[in-house]
Amino acid sequence: MAFVLDIVVDHLGWRWAYWITAVPGIIIAVVMVITVKEPPRKVHHSLCIFVLISMVISVLVLVTAVAQSLCSSFGAWIAGELVNNSSATQEDFLDSHSPFCSPLFIVLLITSALRCGGGYVFMYNIHNYFHRYYPGYPYEHFMTWIPVTMGIFGALLGGMLADKAAYYRGYIGRLYIFSISIFVSIPLSIGVLYLDPPWCFIVLIPNFAAIEMWGSVAMSAVVEQAPRGRQTLALAFYVFSINMFGGNLNIIVPFMKSVIELRYTLLVLYPGVYTLALIFCLLTIPLARIRMAHMQTLATDDERKPLLNEATESIN
Repeated sequence: MAFVLDIVVDHLGWRWAYWITAVPGIIIAVVMVITVKEPPRKVHHSLCIFVLISMVISVLVLVTAVAQSLCSSFGAWIAGELVNNSSATQEDFLDSHSPFCSPLFIVLLITSALRCGGGYVFMYNIHNYFHRYYPGYPYEHFMTWIPVTMGIFGALLGGMLADKAAYYRGYIGRLYIFSISIFVSIPLSIGVLYLDPPWCFIVLIPNFAAIEMWGSVAMSAVVEQAPRGRQTLALAFYVFSINMFGGNLNIIVPFMKSVIELRYTLLVLYPGVYTLALIFCLLTIPLARIRMAHMQTLATDDERKPLLNEATESIN
């Protein structure tokens, strides 16, 4: 919407941007005053302290759960309780006895947060970037349609490729597509920041298709690795991570921009963060193999259990 308003400013003047955005707001405000009744409420100063304490407790609980899960899972792996068997089925992989906070889940959240954070940094600072290095260039004529069209295309392409890879390679096939999408976007992102217009926008077309592939792939990977009955909770953690951790990565830009140039700041926080996300994404592949091997071990142990327990046998 911001890039569309830039075109309006160029052709009609800056006042029209305010009129276009203000008139719908006035209409909605009148409708809300007529239809919505706000109940009276009191806000106490102690509420801020309560919120801060709750946030600290939530972070401590999350860190404790993650540490406990990592210690138990890797401890079992080192002790030799996990066997190297990659023939686990999808049902075994979604076994309800598996832990919710597994190392695979944590690394997937970190990967998604980093990948989303790099995209946020680029989109929030692209306006300042072109105004600083290419003043007067009508970049809004490209940014009005490239993110929308190529973003939709990339999301559909990522979902189809991930489903196809999962059909032939199982759950790990989705992680392959996830890694490939990040890998392809790294050199394209560097080209966007180093090339002059209009070549940077030509590179941006396949770049947006590649970077938007991750959304559908990451979401399906997070949901499918979760135990039965906890897929919704896993999705909630996923959305929280990409918005709270990845979304706040942009606050580093002013500090880094004061030390180095804006272009180099974006290189660090855009393709540089993508590179870090790729490293974590590649770690999910061996973690998924370990998880599937563990599920296969549990399934084998369940098959060895007798149908009648000792109490029933003693009665007979």
